[in-house]
Amino acid sequence: MASSRNCRKRRHSPVNYKQFHETGRTPSSESTESTDDATKADFESGSTSGYKKAKERPSTPFPDGNNNASGYAGSPCKRTEETNDSSTFEKNEQTNKCKTTNGASTATDTEFDDGLPRFYSRPRNERFNPMYDTYFSSDTADNDSEDDVMSNSNNETDGELETGNAEMDVEDNSQSHAEEKVQKPNTTANADKLSVGSAGTSSVTGNSSEHWRTLGNKIYVTASKNLSPFIQKERLTKASGHYYKALNFSQSEGDKVSASKNLGMVSWRIAELENRLSTMTYFFKEAFKYFSFSWRDSSNGVKPQSWRDGVFANATACLECFKLKIADVNIEERLKIYNNIIDTIKIENVKCSVYIELGSCLFHQAVYALQNNDFKKAIYVLKETFFPLNETKRIGKGVTVIEAEARILEEDVFMHSCMAESIQAREIGDGIFRKVLLDEEKLNMDMVYEMIDWYKQAILRTREVTEVELEAIALSRMGRVYDKILKLKYKAKEYLMRSIQLAHSMHPRTFHGEDWFKECSDILERYQRETVQEEDSKWQKEKEELMKELSKEMKDIEKNDKKDSEDFLKFVYRVFPPKNPEHKLLGIPRKKGVHLDSPVLKKILQKAIVHFHPDRVNADKHGKAWKVIAEEITKCLTRRYECLK
Repeated sequence: MASSRNCRKRRHSPVNYKQFHETGRTPSSESTESTDDATKADFESGSTSGYKKAKERPSTPFPDGNNNASGYAGSPCKRTEETNDSSTFEKNEQTNKCKTTNGASTATDTEFDDGLPRFYSRPRNERFNPMYDTYFSSDTADNDSEDDVMSNSNNETDGELETGNAEMDVEDNSQSHAEEKVQKPNTTANADKLSVGSAGTSSVTGNSSEHWRTLGNKIYVTASKNLSPFIQKERLTKASGHYYKALNFSQSEGDKVSASKNLGMVSWRIAELENRLSTMTYFFKEAFKYFSFSWRDSSNGVKPQSWRDGVFANATACLECFKLKIADVNIEERLKIYNNIIDTIKIENVKCSVYIELGSCLFHQAVYALQNNDFKKAIYVLKETFFPLNETKRIGKGVTVIEAEARILEEDVFMHSCMAESIQAREIGDGIFRKVLLDEEKLNMDMVYEMIDWYKQAILRTREVTEVELEAIALSRMGRVYDKILKLKYKAKEYLMRSIQLAHSMHPRTFHGEDWFKECSDILERYQRETVQEEDSKWQKEKEELMKELSKEMKDIEKNDKKDSEDFLKFVYRVFPPKNPEHKLLGIPRKKGVHLDSPVLKKILQKAIVHFHPDRVNADKHGKAWKVIAEEITKCLTRRYECLK
């Protein structure tokens, strides 16, 4: 039993604190014979008091198995005092210097006799984990205490994360590890950077905003886009926890705006990794909130203008990314999202951009409603766009780009508002028209005039935006009222002709399949037929009276019509010569009994018909009597012409 106890004690040989301190190795758990709790705490906190106390103590080696004082054979480590120049524990500060992060310590190039490296300062279950522990050089440029996180495109590592420089502990608030040791660099060019050393004192306390921002930055830069989204999200979440602590421990406005900017950047990154719409919207909203806070409270000399311009650029880029993320979402959902985040944004130009997007969504929603003939919804939605438009003009007053976008959107809204109101007025007029024709027993003129007023309003609203089709439809409706109700054909024809002209002006587009165009064309054709019939009946009455007056001439024509064609032609041109002196009979032989061939005679008859045709007679100039005679002669010539082959 004694021998067994002695063997176990050999693994707790006396420790040379100077040796371990210089090589960067933390001693393993010691027995109460060699160390005390105070010495261990001093060593882990970076103090040399433990070394001084250990130096003052007498070093008592463990006895060997025979209870003698030589006792080095059972120790796994070689004592420094007796090692030669080739010892693995040789003092070499340049190669064996250990860099610590959050109290973690490694013995670089230091081995046991078995040739395996050991890691100290953590229990076995807390040793190096490649998912969370990443090494950084002490002079890394990404640990910016002032802002501390660059833009999204600049803070990503190009390749796989290196793990051979220094170890980083990312356990949140792990008080079991020693606090990080930081020292300000001596160079003035990098005065805003923090470097981490293996020893020395820190000018940043553990509860300062700068300290937590530095810890958050180290984790943030490890969330490379080359990693899986799950690892990125977990590391970014840990970094955001440090940034929240940095914001809570902020003592000045500069610390607050720096922590807020970092929170905005990390929230933006997390939002890009989210697939769920509600979660993604939440993180984008958080990003806009902290960007707005950092931009708004960094004025009045708190931060330089270049820093504020960077925040503005990040907020603008975040908004563009947000718009791309929700581009495929339906319009109703997008409207809810924009209304949800609009009050969070305090940067004027960015807020104007969101208002313009909100107005554009409302405008497109109104256009879809108009395409489906839902003019009521279109009018309601178009009126809703007035608020974001007015807010944009109020907030972005003086900014040329914003004013131009607002003006273009306002013109589109006005044009479609006129279209929707024109359709509404026309629909109201159509409802009154059906009621007058189908529901009223007697003609209600008040309703008729009200209907005409609605149609006129529909015409005027379309003229303001030169919407030709809607104006043509309204004109056809007006012509229908004068045709079917008021029976004023001349007024109806005026509106209908104007409607047809506007329809033809949109050539090559045609409206032959539209009901309003068919109805308009049918009414005009009916008017044309009625006009022709009226003119014919009137002419027949006048012709009967003229025939009585021209009875002698009619008898002469009838008598000579019984002769052959050559003689009849000679009679007509001699007794009733054409009024045009150039129209003469040519090609007829003067001798009697000589007959022409059918083709020649047919051509002569054709010319004679043209000379005496009543449509070529000017009744006002030559009188209606001559028109009657020319009509009778033309009938006789046409009959002879048709008989020839």
